[in-house]
Amino acid sequence: MIYKLFFAIAITVFSCTSIQAQDINASTVRLGPFYINMKATEVEKLSNRKLSAKELKEQDENYNKMIDVMVDNVIYQLHFYPGYNDQGISDGSYILSRVICEDKRLKTKSGIAVGQNKIDIIKQLSGMNINFDFSKYLQYDDDGKPTKNFVEQITIRDNDASSVLILNIKNEKIISFELYLQEGGC
Repeated sequence: MIYKLFFAIAITVFSCTSIQAQDINASTVRLGPFYINMKATEVEKLSNRKLSAKELKEQDENYNKMIDVMVDNVIYQLHFYPGYNDQGISDGSYILSRVICEDKRLKTKSGIAVGQNKIDIIKQLSGMNINFDFSKYLQYDDDGKPTKNFVEQITIRDNDASSVLILNIKNEKIISFELYLQEGGC
């Protein structure tokens, strides 16, 4: 009896550890369980969190305003835009337009992951048939004055999916993935 109990506990602990150590998929179409143009109602079901009308409305006024949600012990930052019907009239819904995640388990199918060195990633992407670019530009403070810091990013564009995957860089390492809708076409 004690052996059966011990075995059941060991299986449970092993299963939970395996689930927690699992990689989180990142691509130009998905970041974890989220995809561009996902309805806010679907996000609510996934995250078991009700998104308030106030939170969603504030995002109309400030593109950088993000909503934090947690799914499977991973925090994602989300941004939504208003949904419209076939006649171009607002239908009161909200659609996911941007997802950011910094979790160290983020990884693409080709093995690009949070924490990797930017030079290694640029070399890897250069050998693939992928539309990407590296950019480095000055960072500005809240008053619009340039600081001594730089923002570095690797941008991977998926024109077929009309989306962009950004690898945000700090101190030569990838610190987060950002997926968003590529506006204005290709």
